Amino acid sequence: MILNDNIITKLSSGAKIKALKYVLLPGFRMTGRELGKAAGISHTMAIKILGEFEALNLVSGFRAGRSVVWSPKTESYAYAAAKEFYHKKGGYLPVEHLKNVIKKDLGGLPVKKAVLFGSVAEERERYSSDIDLFVLVSSENARQKTENRLEKTGEKTLVLYGNTLNPYILTEKEFKRKKKLALVKNIERGIRIL
Repeated sequence: MILNDNIITKLSSGAKIKALKYVLLPGFRMTGRELGKAAGISHTMAIKILGEFEALNLVSGFRAGRSVVWSPKTESYAYAAAKEFYHKKGGYLPVEHLKNVIKKDLGGLPVKKAVLFGSVAEERERYSSDIDLFVLVSSENARQKTENRLEKTGEKTLVLYGNTLNPYILTEKEFKRKKKLALVKNIERGIRIL
C-alpha cells in the first residue's frame, strides 16, 4: 500500500464504485468474472479493478484451480476507509443533492408522494437526460401550487446540474385510474423522496 495515496481518488470511478458495492458486502468471495457479471461491468475491467484494490490492500486473491478468488481484507485501513467512503457516497453523488433540493422545495406543499423515476432512478442516465419526477397530490388546487413551485425548482436544476426537470403531477383520483399503466409501474420502482 502506498501510504501517501489518497484512497478516495483511487476509488472514484463509476466502475470502481460498482465493484466496491460487492467487495464491501459481508462474505464477499468472487472471481473477477463473477464480479464483472454481478456489477454490470466487463470481466477484464473487474479483474483490473481487483488488482488495483489489491495494491491498496483492500482485497487479496487466492488460486482455486484456474481461477483467482478474491475476498476483502476486512482488518485493513483501506477496507475501513472504503467502507466509510461508500456509505458516505451520498455526499459525492449529485442525485443525493438533487433529492435534498426537491424535498426542501416541496416542503409545506400538500404533496402525498414524490418519486424520481426513469433513467436517473435506474442509474442509466446520460449527461443530457431529463430528471423525471412524479408527484402525487390530493387535489387540483394542490396540483397548481406544486406546478408553480416545481417551475422554480426546474430552473434551479438546470443551473445546478444542467438537466431539465420533467415533473409528472397527478391527483390521487388520476393516479388510481392510471394504476395499471407501465409508466406507473416504472414510477413505483423509482427513488422515493417523500
